Order: sequence, then C-alpha cells, then structure tokens
Amino acid sequence: MEEKTAEESSSPTQVRVMLWFIPRTLSTAITKCLSFVDGIQIIFEPYLYAYYYGPERKQTGVSEMYDNFLDKTNDAVTDKVDLAKGFIPDTCTYDWVKQTLEADYPGKKIVFCKDASYTLDGQYDRLPQGYRHTFIIRHPYKLYTSWRRLVQRFLQLQEPFYWHELPEPIRPAKYGLEEHYELYQYLINHGMNPIIIDADDLQRHPESIMRKYCAAVGIPFTEDLLQWPSGDDILHTWMAPDGLIQGNKLGNEGGFYDVALQSTCFGPPRETPSRASLREDVRYMSDASMPFYEKMYNHRIKP
Repeated sequence: MEEKTAEESSSPTQVRVMLWFIPRTLSTAITKCLSFVDGIQIIFEPYLYAYYYGPERKQTGVSEMYDNFLDKTNDAVTDKVDLAKGFIPDTCTYDWVKQTLEADYPGKKIVFCKDASYTLDGQYDRLPQGYRHTFIIRHPYKLYTSWRRLVQRFLQLQEPFYWHELPEPIRPAKYGLEEHYELYQYLINHGMNPIIIDADDLQRHPESIMRKYCAAVGIPFTEDLLQWPSGDDILHTWMAPDGLIQGNKLGNEGGFYDVALQSTCFGPPRETPSRASLREDVRYMSDASMPFYEKMYNHRIKP
C-alpha cells in the first residue's frame, strides 16, 4: 500500500494525524487537549466502533460473557445523546471508516483521529492515506492493571477471574501491545516513520513531549495545550459514535472516558508497581507484552 504524503492529501495545507492507542494510555486526554487547537477536526475511534458494533464486528469467542459485554455497551450507544457529527452502527464498516478518514473537511486545518490499533484487526489495506501515523505506549504493569480494573467494573466480574482467559474480543488476541507493535512495524516496512510517545514521559514532561509531538506532525504548539477546561462540552465538536462517549457511564465509578473528560492537564504519573505485586493474569499479560513495549519505547520521542 502506498501512502499519500501530507502534500497529496485532499488539501495541500491540511495536516492529517492518526494517534494509535491501547486503552488506558492517556489517548483521550491527548485528544481532548488537541481539541482546542484552532481549525482541528477530531474523529474519535471509528475503527473501534466498526470492530465492536458495525456489520463486520468481531465475532470470535462469542459467549454469554461477550453477549453481556455487547448488551452493556449497546446501552451506552443508544443513550439519548445528540452528538452533532455522530456515526451509527449500521453504516460503520471498515471501508466506510477509510472513506470517512480520507474525505474532505473544508475549512479545517487539521484532521486528527485517535483509534485502537488492535481494532484494525490486521486489515492494513483499510488504513487511510494521507496521514502521519503516531503511537502512544504505557508501561505494561500500569496498562494492564488499569485495563483489568476497568473490565472488571464494566462487566461486574467477581474475583477470582483471569483476564487473559476471557474470550475475544473482551481482550485482544495478543493483549493489545503485540498488535500495537505489529502495526508500527508494518508502517516502518512500508517506508513510513511513525512517531511514538510514552504516557509516563508525557505526564512527567508535558511541555517537552507535546512541543516535540506537535512539531513532528505539523500541529502548531502553544502553551494553551498544557491546560484546558474540565468537562465534556468539547465533545460536540467531535465526529464520534452517537452516544458512546457520554453514554459510557456504567458501573459505580463511571465509564471509559470520565477521568480524561474531567481532566484539566496532564498530571504526574503514578508509581510503576513491582512485578511481584501484580495479579497473576496481569503479570502473565505483562510478561508476554513487555518485549513489544520495550522495542517501541526505544524509539519514542524523548523529553
């Protein structure tokens, strides 16, 4: 697949950026931060939506637990929330996502999409042309501890349970980080030069990392990107799944995005837990994923 350069995209001056993420890596906070850049169009998780809800949605490992997972998230999707530029399950195929990302956005200086790399599901021919690809990573001990906690709360699972033994796609087949690395390596092999940032680096050195990230992809940096208003009003400027974001408040402690949407800045990182302190399944997934994290970490933007 040949990728268009920024100069070959629909507008010769329009910057287009993909931020590939794994859940619990600060990607929504980054997206909210960049939402206040003048002339930006945010497109929020279209591949993830196709993967879980569209006509080509992932079906492997179907079980009662997975049906429960879909029922809960469908409740969120059908919540009565009006996002002006939302998209709906019936039309959200992978080809539709590609066409939407490649569409013209008149009057916009920047098109920025964030999406989960594992939900591309290896369909690299569905990657959009004309984009600068970037990745965010996080130490596996933190990533899987946080992700497991979210899944447990969301599905109301009682201990003991072993997350790595749950059916796909409640957890990715290769636990997310390996899929992340595979997409990164694919882009490298096809002549692209993806940018990587690490979540801990971003929290410890937000100005340095955001300044370098913006310079690398062509987004203008100002110090206004280091602090933003709390709340979710900015969502109404996004192109996002109808109801998925604001309808995500499931469980006693909120949903997937609440912390990021209520944030006002990149706060300091939490201490990385020791390997010995991890739950058995978190340790298993971390050990399996650590080599891919380390390979990407070695190529990250440094403060």
